[in-house]
Amino acid sequence: AAFGDVTSSAYYYEDVQIATELGLVQGVGGNRFLPDTPMKRQDMMVMTQRALEAAGRKLEVQGSLDSFADGDQVAEYAKSSAALLAGSGIVNGMNGSIAPQAYFTRAQAAVILDRIWNWK
Repeated sequence: AAFGDVTSSAYYYEDVQIATELGLVQGVGGNRFLPDTPMKRQDMMVMTQRALEAAGRKLEVQGSLDSFADGDQVAEYAKSSAALLAGSGIVNGMNGSIAPQAYFTRAQAAVILDRIWNWK
């Protein structure tokens, strides 16, 4: 098992294993994944960038977080991913903020998936 808190009986066990093998997820440390914890937007951005790269769709348009009022609040590990997704137009922010600490919603997931699907 990739993480101690993802049991083999969990319906998402195999998916987490595959995502780990592909390098899409790395957990939160201490051999934990925290599968029942809501995902923050900055973590979604990191996973999205990794998934695009794993699918052979590397982002090359380097954006900037300077245009977002809270761009300086993006964690160091997520800054590059957030900037790449912003530069590509996949992530546009909300009311002038990128909201890195806010939880990712299903509606936001639908928007991101649509933008990825239509991204050239």
